[in-house]
Amino acid sequence: MTKLILFGAAPLTRLLHYYIAESGIYDVCGFVVDERFKKADEFCAKPLVSVEKLLDVFPPKQYKMLVAVGYNKLNEIRKEKYLQMKAMGYELVNFVHPSNIIASNVKIGENTIILEDNLIQPFVSIGNNVLMFSKNLLAHDAVIEDHCCLSSRVDIAGKVRIAESCFFGVGAGVDFDLTVGEKCIVGARSWLSSDAEPASVYQAPKSIKRKLPSSRVKLK
Repeated sequence: MTKLILFGAAPLTRLLHYYIAESGIYDVCGFVVDERFKKADEFCAKPLVSVEKLLDVFPPKQYKMLVAVGYNKLNEIRKEKYLQMKAMGYELVNFVHPSNIIASNVKIGENTIILEDNLIQPFVSIGNNVLMFSKNLLAHDAVIEDHCCLSSRVDIAGKVRIAESCFFGVGAGVDFDLTVGEKCIVGARSWLSSDAEPASVYQAPKSIKRKLPSSRVKLK
């Protein structure tokens, strides 16, 4: 079984460790963080080392790497650590949860994390260092470029192209055959019906709190 090191020591890292252990795809042997974030010697009952000591403890000839970092600073931290680990000589692997429905001709890059219950149709291309949470739809011929993050229940219609380093909140979506420029933020429940220029931010209207109490509302 492939020996694997996870970069990170945060809730996402713990979640990913759980799924990997449950699936049996890799043998997680330890974790790594920057020295200033190292608060203990163990994480999830495995050794936790600093980047400064990584090569001595877990050399790249014996261990592979998966950067399990979230979308902070619009995915820039995950991108930085991904490039750093590559430069240090590590082979970056993917984690794709077994519950996903993925067409056989879908292309997936490296260091990409796809959690449970996603549906990915034929002719889709997913780049490097992409993070997908649960229950997303990528329709046919969609392209997701490097360093993007899709949270949950995101609907990407057919022939959509999403450029690098975009973030999609829960329940967001993009209509057919559109392009989303790099570093866009598409907030929860936002729906794009036209192309998005780079670095655009979309926010759906907030839910309105009614003045009457729930006891006065009749549900049919």
